Amino acid sequence: MMGIIYQREIVYYVDLRINGRRMRKRIGTSKKMAETVLKDLEIKGIRREFDFEPADAPIAELFKSFHEYSQTNHAPGTYRRYWEVTRNFGVYLAYYHPEVKLISQLNLNIFEDYKTYRKNTDPTKLELPDDFPFEIPANCFRAKAKTINYDDLPPKNWSS
Repeated sequence: MMGIIYQREIVYYVDLRINGRRMRKRIGTSKKMAETVLKDLEIKGIRREFDFEPADAPIAELFKSFHEYSQTNHAPGTYRRYWEVTRNFGVYLAYYHPEVKLISQLNLNIFEDYKTYRKNTDPTKLELPDDFPFEIPANCFRAKAKTINYDDLPPKNWSS
């Protein structure tokens, strides 16, 4: 964790990243004060003294919000397609990763395993427990490579 000091006109600023979050502060006209503040912020960051709450939510809540957004902002066919993508991903998570409930628990391995699942598994052939949270429709089947690339979970700029 390393920050920088920069100056605009006569005012100094500090700029650093702590736990993946950018922090910028206007310090004043003293370069010495800016150096001191930067060192202090770096030490606090190392000691984890900042109360950054991770932005997290249940995956089901994310899907619901996305469905509402998509229904309002996309054409009906696009909305249906996105709904199917999230449904298929939800079925996969509920069957193979029932412990994953929060967005922060998702990682690249889960997405890569999902792609393999979509390519190799016919969801209608899964033996589901009676209390399974999803009903798998008859038109849900093994996906072709083109479909998997269309789904493309996660986006290319995903970072873990």
